[in-house]
Amino acid sequence: MENGSSERVPSAKNCLWGIYVILDSKIAGRPHDEIVAEAIRGGARVIQLREKALPRREILTLARTLARLCKEAGVALIVNDHPEIAAEADADGAHIGQEDMSVQEARRILGHQKILGVSTHTFDQALAAMSQPVDYISVGPIFPTRTKENTWPVVGPELVERVRRITTLPITAIGGIKKHDVKSLVLAGADNIAMISEIMLARDIAQYVRELVESFESAMRERIRRYVSNV
Repeated sequence: MENGSSERVPSAKNCLWGIYVILDSKIAGRPHDEIVAEAIRGGARVIQLREKALPRREILTLARTLARLCKEAGVALIVNDHPEIAAEADADGAHIGQEDMSVQEARRILGHQKILGVSTHTFDQALAAMSQPVDYISVGPIFPTRTKENTWPVVGPELVERVRRITTLPITAIGGIKKHDVKSLVLAGADNIAMISEIMLARDIAQYVRELVESFESAMRERIRRYVSNV
């Protein structure tokens, strides 16, 4: 099955695996740049700026600041909901939901060099996303969560596994994930593990992310061994 557009060559595509940190000022107890610096020190690969209530100008200012931090560290910055802000701030890409603008419009705004991700909550949505010009698919909510403002039912690791069987696109697992869930989700086929409150509320963010990275990399090595043994 073809997956997305052959024209895409995002500069930060190699960041689409590992720990994916989502920022939300409603949860943060300190400035975003401090949280990002800590997450980067711990080994995070992707940072998403997710602000549902802030004015556009404030989101743009934040995005510009974080884009500079992330570029210096070789980490991808994704802007949620606002491809136009991602383009203006020179972030690495944008993420859109099922209720946002179309994938085609988001891609038109971003161009083909930047990353575009899309949220999916059902198998059919994931299947539809595979024929769109996206660079990764987000699957969730995996577990119950108080963070996301939606009514989509919990999908569990099972949906990650089903989607993994039919696509080579990177899969980001999201929703109520805790450290002890990382291994099972990676083995199910997730390439990114996205977290919001678990990371933002950690006493030592760098250390917590470091532990997540260790769990992720250990599970990924096991996943590769299983794949090789079955070839």
